[in-house]
Amino acid sequence: MDKGLLVIVAIGVAIIYFATNFSGDKPADNDISWSVSNKNDKLSPYYEEDVLGNRVLNLSKVSLEQAKSIWTSTPTAQKISSMVPDFDLARIEIENNVVEGAFRQYLLQFLEKIEGRFQSGKIQSDQAQKAILNLR
Repeated sequence: MDKGLLVIVAIGVAIIYFATNFSGDKPADNDISWSVSNKNDKLSPYYEEDVLGNRVLNLSKVSLEQAKSIWTSTPTAQKISSMVPDFDLARIEIENNVVEGAFRQYLLQFLEKIEGRFQSGKIQSDQAQKAILNLR
């Protein structure tokens, strides 16, 4: 009986060991943090890990004009623009995935401006998405 219990415990430990060491921590395919983790990626200098281990966009070290041109090619921009017309969700995404600074403040103000134009009927959903992606 003691040997049987010992065998079951050993098998359990082996399963836990293999499950934790070989499953990996690869995020889902649609996760931004995974899509920019390639060290050869030209955008990787603009991403960093936050305290929770998530990759966040940090454009605080470049000028506002440079940040605007970098923004258009980031996965973060594509994800946020795809959230329109849910502007609240896009705002939360910006607050969670863009490091505080002049660019983040600009982006939130720009989003508010686009939301106003969308709600007044001046632009359609696809136009709002393009505006957020291109910051125009």
